[in-house]
Amino acid sequence: MHKPCLWLLCASIWVFGAACGTEEEFIPVHMLFGNVTSTSIDASSRKAHIKLVSASGLQSDPAFYSTSCRLVGPSCTYQITFVQENEYTVFAFIDLNGNASYDMLPDSGDLTCGSRPLFFLDKTELDFDDAAWRRMP
Repeated sequence: MHKPCLWLLCASIWVFGAACGTEEEFIPVHMLFGNVTSTSIDASSRKAHIKLVSASGLQSDPAFYSTSCRLVGPSCTYQITFVQENEYTVFAFIDLNGNASYDMLPDSGDLTCGSRPLFFLDKTELDFDDAAWRRMP
């Protein structure tokens, strides 16, 4: 009596995309976090934007992951969670004139930081300190 029920249960699970006795593939995910700081140029109340592109990507490439934080005083803290394990290039900028669009690209007068290669190890901290910033012409 119980075997037909078990067979029916396994058959219905198989029809809906799973099979009895199989496990889902585990894809490791990681977290990137850190601080954005600007003490030499007043950026208080401005937004900092951080984005991850492909390992050989350019700042103009679309982001795989991105976030923003608003500087309170000279700094803010950012966090990007559930990032799949891979190699990335990280770009950051502080939008001093408040006109950044969804593509997250700096324009004239913004503070920008050059590209940084990144490979994740569980929780990865990456700070953008005052010395890293250059003003866009």
